Amino acid sequence: MEATEEGVAGGEGTLADRDISHTLHLADRFAELLPVNGASIVVRSGPDNTQLVHATDDVVAQLDDLQFTLGEGPCLDAFRLREPVLVSDLGRPEAFARWPGFAHEATQAGAFAAFAFPLQVGTAPFGTVELYRSEPGSLSERDTAIALLIVDELVSVVLDDLTGRDRRHDPGGARPVPLFGRAEIPQATGMIAVQLGVSIPEALAQLRAAAFAVHRPILDIAEDVIGRRLVFSPDRR
Repeated sequence: MEATEEGVAGGEGTLADRDISHTLHLADRFAELLPVNGASIVVRSGPDNTQLVHATDDVVAQLDDLQFTLGEGPCLDAFRLREPVLVSDLGRPEAFARWPGFAHEATQAGAFAAFAFPLQVGTAPFGTVELYRSEPGSLSERDTAIALLIVDELVSVVLDDLTGRDRRHDPGGARPVPLFGRAEIPQATGMIAVQLGVSIPEALAQLRAAAFAVHRPILDIAEDVIGRRLVFSPDRR
């Protein structure tokens, strides 16, 4: 699953029209230099507005979708806390206590350790990087330092590649405006809210629950709602 096929909200064209080769190169560097199996880069303005920019494999792409669907996980915490969240064993009771849904589903998907880092300008986060291991294991201090160096470079590279802006000529460090979002999600959420006569937060919870119940990406469910292949009614709640 790659975001290069997704549309860009607030910009011209699609991600496929933009050269994001530097971003992809840096994502691949994580697995080359660190004891991890894959990496993902996500632009987000909050837990309900995210866009997967790049995932090096299907497992880490699934981790991104799980966190969006369940509303919990290391990337959401890293974004909220504005600091790295490093979990060496997702099978431990502590991980299940913190993220009961995510920890279970992530290990079922083949991820047994996860390391999330915020992408931010100053104190303003605009995305996350997630690394995973297919078996439990921690990052050493050296590994963590390398990861942070790559993440630091990604901050400028992601913004430059995806917005076409050279931040070297924008030294003010203004809060970046997220250009990406799962546009189908708010549209489907609004339709569900009308169908059920509930609030937007409750409608989003219903959408997430429907995706989780059938183990499908939430975007697929949203597209079914928009295409009226799936209609929510009060008796199915």
